[in-house]
Amino acid sequence: MDLVLSCGVPVFNVEVCDAVFSDHAPVLFDISLNCHTIRLCASARICRIIKPFTAAQFSTAFDIAMEMETLSTYQNTELTSSFLSICKNILDTVAPFKSMRPKPKSEPWLNDKTLLLDVSADRPSANGKKTSCRCHMIFLKKVGRRLSKLRRISLRCYLEKFT
Repeated sequence: MDLVLSCGVPVFNVEVCDAVFSDHAPVLFDISLNCHTIRLCASARICRIIKPFTAAQFSTAFDIAMEMETLSTYQNTELTSSFLSICKNILDTVAPFKSMRPKPKSEPWLNDKTLLLDVSADRPSANGKKTSCRCHMIFLKKVGRRLSKLRRISLRCYLEKFT
């Protein structure tokens, strides 16, 4: 359900069933698969945003927190727990979690194979330009032809999904 909603697919005839599995209830729904309305989006990841001034802010807040705490009275486990709690609270203030959604690919048909071949073409290209060696240039032409062919095949396969 989350995947369907996050892709922007229109949902109708929603029905929540009475059965319960663990803490989940089955949800039945119908969707309309009109390819023009589906908005493909990459999954979001949650991370902390660390900026250049974050370390200084953390250090200042940590010093203030250490002045307020009396850590000398704690045992080992209490000391560790208190230290982790203080650091976590300071990090939540100085560098809070943010949801990052990567930009969607402009060419979604490019897959790992095409990107790997693209990277493998970069080294001979750089070598060929530096040395003007004929063998590098020949290899570069071959890799370029293979890359073009693979991109055409990938695009064709990608577009076949929608027909």
